[in-house]
Amino acid sequence: MIELWPTLGAFGFYTWVYARIFHNDTHWIWLNSSSITFPLSVDSPLDESEFPTPYLPQLLASSNPENHFDIFADMLLLSPLYAKPLFGDCLWTSSDYTQSLNQKQTTTIYPGWLPTEQMSIIEQQQGHNICVVLPQPAHINGKPYTLLVNITQNNNVQWPSNISWYTIPFPSSDEVLKAKPTSDNWYKNLQWPKTFANDWKSGIYQFSGVQPLEYENKTKLNLTRKSSVQPDNQLLNLIDYLIERYNKLNIRTEKQFFQWRNITQANLFAYIPAGGSRKCNEPVVFIDHIDTAFERDTFANTGQRRTTPGADDNVSGLVALLQSASILKQTQETACRDIWLVHMTGEEYPAASLGVSHFLQQLLVKKQPIYTAVIVDMIGHRVNRNDPIVQVNAADSTKSLLLAELALNYVYPKPLEGKT
Repeated sequence: MIELWPTLGAFGFYTWVYARIFHNDTHWIWLNSSSITFPLSVDSPLDESEFPTPYLPQLLASSNPENHFDIFADMLLLSPLYAKPLFGDCLWTSSDYTQSLNQKQTTTIYPGWLPTEQMSIIEQQQGHNICVVLPQPAHINGKPYTLLVNITQNNNVQWPSNISWYTIPFPSSDEVLKAKPTSDNWYKNLQWPKTFANDWKSGIYQFSGVQPLEYENKTKLNLTRKSSVQPDNQLLNLIDYLIERYNKLNIRTEKQFFQWRNITQANLFAYIPAGGSRKCNEPVVFIDHIDTAFERDTFANTGQRRTTPGADDNVSGLVALLQSASILKQTQETACRDIWLVHMTGEEYPAASLGVSHFLQQLLVKKQPIYTAVIVDMIGHRVNRNDPIVQVNAADSTKSLLLAELALNYVYPKPLEGKT
């Protein structure tokens, strides 16, 4: 039998971890990727034409100097720009692990996927000995989910009886009809600020560092350090400026603090309450990110890590949420759901979705449901400047597909024939 668990691939696609060959509780081995060659036949259970490309464990000994560096090195010392130490991907096991199914397995499996704050402790103690590199299993009701499958001599996979496959249905025409706006009046009656276009352009310039932010106390700041991994980053300064902007709109804000790499990080929430007579518990959440990536060309040429201005990436989403706040206050007068505008930190590598992970953890702790989340990212980016495409990426649920359908075809009034 092979132990599997579902996980997400590098680009968000569902795939599997092929973790262990499993005879019983005392006789098993890790499927070590360094000793496996993928067959090319289409009937193989590991073939991409039939199953997603799987993850296979990689076994690294912390006593090996090369492995030790890969596991424990500080990410800022690694030569590839988009590389991180493997410590956070380690499921730890003791050095008495055997690679033979004919021998009794006496190894101890320790808690894995430890936070980076424990990296120096594990390194100093020289503990755990073997790092088994593989992603975490999916969790259901807070518990990891794994399963055992049989592989026949003909390479057929015998799935457990409680496993079933299904296709997520697209929303029906009746569902779309029920959810879509009945008229364009809600849109036509919105009072757009006369200075909207200039304010938008000014925001892009300020948050990308071309022009300085100017605070109420007349202090000015040019944003040049916007990576979460930089100890002297200016993201908390950026948040303070956003709070001043929301205060002028009489919108309540809240900081969500946490630590990463001994650096204080924060997400910012702006709450726009619903004013309608009917109240709904599940808010609508709009999300952007305030950090930027490192410049690849600068790193390739000089080895220095310098953050990008981010005008087309995070800044376009940030300005979209900030500029929409006054408009959304109008729509909220008769709404039943609160709106949260959430400015996330740590989206870019090497933080890699750090802010949204902390946000989701806190939602689970508070048992706070949300109605839907709209992530606004890179809306200012164009591969071809003459092709103004806005891409809508739906998640894998009928509800998300319905929202994408509404966004594409029903939110904005259709232009009159012959006019654009």
